[in-house]
Amino acid sequence: MGDINVDIDQKEFDEALDLLSDMHDSIDNKWLKSTGRRKTKPIIQKMQNNSPSSRLKEMIGVTTAKTKTPFLKVGVVKNDVSLFPNISSYGLAGILEYGTVERFRTATRFGLVTGKIPTGKVPARKYAFLRSSWDSGVKKFEADFIASIIKKIEKEMK
Repeated sequence: MGDINVDIDQKEFDEALDLLSDMHDSIDNKWLKSTGRRKTKPIIQKMQNNSPSSRLKEMIGVTTAKTKTPFLKVGVVKNDVSLFPNISSYGLAGILEYGTVERFRTATRFGLVTGKIPTGKVPARKYAFLRSSWDSGVKKFEADFIASIIKKIEKEMK
């Protein structure tokens, strides 16, 4: 194989590096997260419209908190103990979305195990409200997000 020679003068090279540095600085985590938040709005709206309860609808949104996810978390991201005193909104959404298997709790009497008591089984909803909304909107989200990045790069190159 032959050597490839590319001739570029130092000034052009420095200008190209400066341009790349400026792009890197403008497309940072803050910009990515805010763009992601904007682009997920149609998905969130659909999740809220399909929500089985008005209380659960209020808990649906998007979060970019570092403690919860490195980028975006879309779905039931809030919890209000006054609205959900016995189970968290996250837990309730999971049960409604995916159902549960039959569970048993241990029955005791006077400190002795006397058997198992079934706690029941919850079937998954026929039309899940979170996953179906995400699946129907994720391709458009990806395309819009990529288009935003390309637009930002083109703007920075001018």
